[in-house]
Amino acid sequence: MLPYAFVNSGFASVSSLTQAPFRGDGLSGHSRVETDETRDMFEKPTNPYGNAAINASMPQEGNPRATEAWALTESGRRMALATRGGRTAMRDALRLNWRLWTIFQADLTVAIEAQDQPSEVMLNMLTLCQFVDKHTVASLSEPSPERLQVLIDINRNIAAGLRDSLARENQGRPSPEGGDDSVVDKAAVG
Repeated sequence: MLPYAFVNSGFASVSSLTQAPFRGDGLSGHSRVETDETRDMFEKPTNPYGNAAINASMPQEGNPRATEAWALTESGRRMALATRGGRTAMRDALRLNWRLWTIFQADLTVAIEAQDQPSEVMLNMLTLCQFVDKHTVASLSEPSPERLQVLIDINRNIAAGLRDSLARENQGRPSPEGGDDSVVDKAAVG
């Protein structure tokens, strides 16, 4: 589950879309660096109704899966947008996505340590987090649209699974596996 503070920390706020993207290694030296390239990318939406669409799609408080799906989709959207920019824009989007996956990884690690028998799905999600870490580090040195597309696809697929599980839950239908919630539900952080 994404901490409530994360959702309200600027990643999920509409005002953050007009701020310079996060630049930092996630461990120290957190700062915001604004360049002409990133300012243009985040301040000039191609759709004049873009902010209204973003406001409408923001998750409501109290539904962690919806928040996680939104955060993954938003991060994927920003990476896709950055592929049209330069290397700096791609690096900024990669760092933001890395930050999101670091939160997932930390939450999964705590959840796994608290259980006697962690589920296979949780362990697989942790493995996916490690893949995202390694791929991001490699992509930061030589960012390219192809490298970002791998992460965009991962984010979109996990978000789609989360949304599908929410839709099934709202309709009262069982998961396709016939058991508990879907694989993505169990893998949802929190």
